[in-house]
Amino acid sequence: VLGTWGAAVSAAFLARRIDTRYGIWALWLVGVGSPVFFYSFITMAHTLAAAAAGLGFLGVTRWLDDKRWTGLAFGVPALLITLLLRSEGTVYVLAVACAIGLLGLGIPRKRKVDWRAIGSAAGIGLLAVATYFVDTRIDHALTGIGGYGMNPATIASRSSANPLSGSWASLFRPFASTWADAGMAVPIAALAIILGALA
Repeated sequence: VLGTWGAAVSAAFLARRIDTRYGIWALWLVGVGSPVFFYSFITMAHTLAAAAAGLGFLGVTRWLDDKRWTGLAFGVPALLITLLLRSEGTVYVLAVACAIGLLGLGIPRKRKVDWRAIGSAAGIGLLAVATYFVDTRIDHALTGIGGYGMNPATIASRSSANPLSGSWASLFRPFASTWADAGMAVPIAALAIILGALA
């Protein structure tokens, strides 16, 4: 329930950044009208990861738009928690870093280069990769199973030991019976995530 509340509140604050009238709608749509509501009744990391993802993105936008260090202070740890809670969080956090980097280059609006955004994107991307590998090594040290064997996405998809293949597979597992069936869904979804962040 705490994760659902966190996801709904972070969605409301993000929506208020677009228009203050959207905040209450986002709160109720995410809190009661989305799958997050149903996941709140089971003990899994879905809702906590959704809350962390929303809070992370909110923090990073506060840092980039309002130049508030507090946004960076809670945004980056929240993004890394997303990565630790869900294997597809790797894809999400790297997509956020790519979107921030593209915005920093001024691509969508042809404005000047924002070096703070580019540095933030590089830092978030490097921290995400480092966190993923450290988490995997801790799993290995605690369980004794080789490499990426304890990554839930790897187990679910029976994929190779490639660190990102398990994350991609778990992201698209609900939409295709096998990883191979996902086909073009991977690049299309990655492009949609990045373009959605830029819009």
